[in-house]
Amino acid sequence: MRELALRLLGPPELQVGGQRRPFRTKKALALVAYLALEPGPQSREKLAALLWPDADPEAGRASLRGTLVYAREALGPLRDRLEADRATVCLVTGPDECDVTALERVAGAARSLPPAGALPELERAASLWRGELLDGFALGEGSGFDDWLGERREATRSAVNLVFDRLSAEQLEQDPGRAAETARRWLALDRLNEAAWRRLAQARLASGQRALAREVLDSCRRVLRDEVGCAPAPETLALEAQVLEPISPSRPGVRLDLPTLLREGPFVGRRAELARLAEVYQRAGSGHPGAALIVGEPGIGKTRLAGAFLTWAGERGAGVLRGRGFEVGGTLYGPLADAARRVLDAEPGPQALLSRQDLAELARLLPELGERLPEPAPPMPGEGQRGQVLAALTRLVLALARRSPLVLLVDDVQWADASTLEALRHLAGRVAEERAPVLLLLTARAEALTPGSELAGWAANLGREVPVTRLDLGPLGQPETLGLLGALAGTPAAGSLEPLAERLFAETGGQPLYISETLRGLAEQGALTLGPGGITVNEARLSAGLERGGEGVRAVIGERLSRLSAPALALAQAGAVLGQEFGFGTLRAVADLGEDTALQGYEELLRTGLLREAAGEGGTASLSHDRVRETLRDALSGPRRGLLHRRALGALGEVGASPEVLAHHALGAGLTGEAARHFHQAGRQSLRLGAYHAAVIALEQALDLTPARPEYAAERRERLHLIEYALYYRDSHNLAVIQRRWRLAADASQAAGLGAEAAFALGELAASLARQGRHGEAGEVAGQALDTARAAGDRGMAARSLNILGVLAVERRDWAAAERLLEDAQAEAIRAGDEPLALEARAHLATVLTFGHDDLEGGRQLEEEVLRRRIDLGEPGAVLASLSSLTYACMRMADYEAARRHIDEWAVWAERSGAGRVAANVLGMHGYIAAEQGDVLGALKAGEAALAAFEQANAVLAFSWGGLAWCYARLGRTQEARQALDNGQALNERDEDLYHQAGAAWVLGDAALALGDLERAERFYRQSLGGNSAAWILVGLRGLGEVRAQTGQWEEAARLLGAVLGRRSAGVWQHRQATRALDALRPLVPPDVLEAALNEGRVTPLEPLLAELRRQSDPSQGSQASGSAAV
Repeated sequence: MRELALRLLGPPELQVGGQRRPFRTKKALALVAYLALEPGPQSREKLAALLWPDADPEAGRASLRGTLVYAREALGPLRDRLEADRATVCLVTGPDECDVTALERVAGAARSLPPAGALPELERAASLWRGELLDGFALGEGSGFDDWLGERREATRSAVNLVFDRLSAEQLEQDPGRAAETARRWLALDRLNEAAWRRLAQARLASGQRALAREVLDSCRRVLRDEVGCAPAPETLALEAQVLEPISPSRPGVRLDLPTLLREGPFVGRRAELARLAEVYQRAGSGHPGAALIVGEPGIGKTRLAGAFLTWAGERGAGVLRGRGFEVGGTLYGPLADAARRVLDAEPGPQALLSRQDLAELARLLPELGERLPEPAPPMPGEGQRGQVLAALTRLVLALARRSPLVLLVDDVQWADASTLEALRHLAGRVAEERAPVLLLLTARAEALTPGSELAGWAANLGREVPVTRLDLGPLGQPETLGLLGALAGTPAAGSLEPLAERLFAETGGQPLYISETLRGLAEQGALTLGPGGITVNEARLSAGLERGGEGVRAVIGERLSRLSAPALALAQAGAVLGQEFGFGTLRAVADLGEDTALQGYEELLRTGLLREAAGEGGTASLSHDRVRETLRDALSGPRRGLLHRRALGALGEVGASPEVLAHHALGAGLTGEAARHFHQAGRQSLRLGAYHAAVIALEQALDLTPARPEYAAERRERLHLIEYALYYRDSHNLAVIQRRWRLAADASQAAGLGAEAAFALGELAASLARQGRHGEAGEVAGQALDTARAAGDRGMAARSLNILGVLAVERRDWAAAERLLEDAQAEAIRAGDEPLALEARAHLATVLTFGHDDLEGGRQLEEEVLRRRIDLGEPGAVLASLSSLTYACMRMADYEAARRHIDEWAVWAERSGAGRVAANVLGMHGYIAAEQGDVLGALKAGEAALAAFEQANAVLAFSWGGLAWCYARLGRTQEARQALDNGQALNERDEDLYHQAGAAWVLGDAALALGDLERAERFYRQSLGGNSAAWILVGLRGLGEVRAQTGQWEEAARLLGAVLGRRSAGVWQHRQATRALDALRPLVPPDVLEAALNEGRVTPLEPLLAELRRQSDPSQGSQASGSAAV
């Protein structure tokens, strides 16, 4: 290993002793780069003027001294390589320690290198090219360094062109396929380089791929015409004439490579489908974005059609993004991350596309992107939220669409992870809103889109965002099969090929993959050869080959596999188990082969076309087709398949594969416990990113793999709780879905004889029913939970059931029953040794103190006592609950300093626990406090930021819109206030959770009141009376009192406001609002009448008052029990 490695081609990187070393400043990097590329001593005056052109000489030299310190710091143990005296500075580098000088050394000697040693030297030099010199780097500020860098880049680019020219010329003589790869890399460097286009066409022609050579030259002609407005050079025109001549071997005695032709086979047929895609693309380009879904069986040519269309669109100036779903697990946003990686890798300056913050978010999906950012932005609060990453991906697509019409291809969408499907629908909605020129191009297997399937439902939902054009592909007809043979032969389809085409069509049914694989197998067996006269058929061998191929493509693939050496077959089997793209090291580890043996097998797979390496320098590969993988996998014995999965689990675990992939291999290895653990991890990761559907799937799989035995009860309960959380946000508070899940869990536990688990599930079901206001059913189910727990002899679960019954009593405002049940729950929990549960009961007793006994101080003190003990125990969820309750308690007492302190503590604990939406919640609470303190502008600023954060987290609440509507109304921004109010009302009407509904309703009521919309304000305040919360009820009474005061019902207003003022638990701010409303009434109402009504409200219990309000709203409810909370 070299002591020093300075990589300046592409994103700059310094390694010392194999370890990466950062530069503290950009100018330290600039200094080292300049000295490395300008050998010998450089004067201090020259360097200072180069880097600090606007500084006076003394200041420039002083700055240079500081930068030398930073440069030596970066060099670490090699700091002595940076030599300096009073007049000059010099960097000492060894041969090839800097990639630029190493490449330029080979370029300088390229024409004189001896043939024997030229190829290895040139290949090493070409491999050094990772991108432009100091890609994306600049000092700015008019520095002379940037001028020098521009000139130096031109010189380096000339050297690279020379290397690629000589390398591809050498390869053309020995291996035209490798020459074509080199020419493609050369064109990626400089697409206007006509010599590179010619070399690619020559390589195609030397491989017998005349049709592809014509396509290359056609593309060259179009690029020259469209981008520089010139015609091809005479050398190119001469090559065109050569390509149009009948095909002939490039050298005597060389048989042209039919398998190579088949690997990149010509595109035939599908004209109607291409025309429909072109029509959809043109509509998208005119501001009507859409989606096209190419559907068919495996191997029918979906990807080939998509690729042909992408070529067509690209030639017309479209931008292209492409990603692919994989059957064996995958990472969140896998296809979209792959698409973003490709475009950002090719983007010399990604900062021109996206903000630093968006690039930092994308770097969480693409770690290599972070290495290209000189100063990545700090992560936003709530790092890990799915919405921030999705927003960055969306802005990337929109930015690319502003450059040119854009086609985004997701191949094999039936295997895309749930988060990708959610993201695609979100993206479709955004491009529709923006009228962006974007076409979503998707391919899917037909079996995944059967009616009622999950993907079919998703596709229908996608159609609600943008128009979806579906293209169902069938087999090729016999004329297309004949056309394919003619294109492969390089001659028009003639009568001599018709018998072969007819027989091939009969054998394969026109299925493109079967045709291609059958032809490839026949060619490898010598039944078909390609010569100067086209395709030659050995009838005897053809008949035998087709008979053996009667079992379909599996037999053809199996025949090819049977000829592999043992190492190659072992690698292919390992690749079949790995499934998606894999690196050589991982493949070798799963096959359990030595490095040299594995390398020989790997190269054999490449030669036979069973393995394909991915484009670029990622070093990954995959089996050539899914059918190849399926054939290999199905032939494995059970024990061997399990062994390979076990090795894959270990190898992929070492390289940090996603938990979904690890879970898949753990299952294949029969390690159900480890699979459950990985699925659990995948679920939690998805929750942190807000990918709720993906979380449900992963957590349900984890639960299914967890044994239904008492010793696993804690794991099962945790997973059920996480599933409930994911369902709650996935389905926008649809409690019916959650209740069905808890009933299913209770029934399953009863059937398994697990009484304690059944009691747990019944208790959660009761809590969910109560949130819908179904207190009768909730009480019955909670009673069943208690009976079940006692029958099972589980004191802890009995205490938990008592606690739930106590909470139900709190929500009914039956304070005596609540106090008794909660004290019983606390005692039972202590006897069971369950201190966290005892603390939970005490926390609910704090609510009884606050609202049942109207003792604000006592409730707060008890909650603080509970918080201190919960912090000692270190349970984040319980600490967060206490901090949230204490924040509201402090706000009710107008102790805003303490409330803010608790919010900050809550944020710390939330980050520690991995909870989502941290930033949104913190901003929302700060806005709430600002509003109570009269800082409307501060409340608006925090509220708008909170709403944006909630939107990014895919969890917008009606409360947020209500708060914004109130702020806008108070500031006189009436139109914005009404729009925000409508948005909040629409969200709230869909919410089945009465607590959330009522909590948002009073805020919406205050906004409506501020707008003077008294009818809506009345409706919202009445809604807040039904939220199972004494706090919301008191707020609703205050709001109704204000409405009555403004509608002339003055005595009723005084009575309602008196009910609020008579209870300290309403809080200081609500008292201030009620007092302000009363003060407005005093000039209008005789003092004795006002005081009488006010005192009546103070002494009237809440329940009769609520019953009366119900009767006013709906006379049919007059006979209901006064304790009902369903107002």
